[in-house]
Amino acid sequence: MTMTISVAAWPAGVLVLALVTGCGTPAVVSDASAPLESSAAVTLPGWDRGVPALEVPVPEGYTARTDKGRDFDIHLLQPSTPAQALGSIYVGHNPGLLHRQIEVTGELSERSETIGGEPVRVFEFAIDGPRTVREAILTTVYGKDPADAKLAELRVHISVTGSAPDNVDALWRYISRVHVSESKTP
Repeated sequence: MTMTISVAAWPAGVLVLALVTGCGTPAVVSDASAPLESSAAVTLPGWDRGVPALEVPVPEGYTARTDKGRDFDIHLLQPSTPAQALGSIYVGHNPGLLHRQIEVTGELSERSETIGGEPVRVFEFAIDGPRTVREAILTTVYGKDPADAKLAELRVHISVTGSAPDNVDALWRYISRVHVSESKTP
C-alpha cells in the first residue's frame, strides 16, 4: 500500500540511498537550532496504530511520499530537480545499512555524529561513480525509554544520496532533524 503525501510522483527506477563519512574524524553534533534555508515541515504518518507520526523539515521544492510495507514504512523525500539530493527515512524493526546491501564503488568512511541528542555512526560512500551516499540508524527517535515497548523497538534509518557533495550535505542538515510530531497522524 502506498500513501502519497504530495502531488509529485516518485520517478520510476530511482534508487534512494544513504550516508557515511570520514573514519577517524571527530564527532559532529547536528545543530538542530541553526536556522535552515527556506523550509517547511512535512508530517510523515505513524508506522502503525498508536505510533506517533514523524516530522521532518524539507527544503523548498521537495515533496514526500510514503510507501507502506508489511512491517515498515519508507518515507521518500523527492527534489523538484534531478540534480538535488534524494532522501529516505525507514521506520521499522529491522533496518539494514545500505553499504552492506549494495556495491560500494568508493571508500567507505564512518564518523560519529549526534542527531537529536543520540550519538550515532554515520556512514558515507560512493556508488555508480560520482554519487555520494550518507546513512545512519537512529534508535531513540521515539524516546530513550518509551513506556510503550512497541515504540522502544522501532528504528529509524535515514539516508541521503546525490551527485554533488554540497547537495548531500544540505539535505542531511534537514533529514537529520527528524523527530516525533506533536500530532499522532498527519
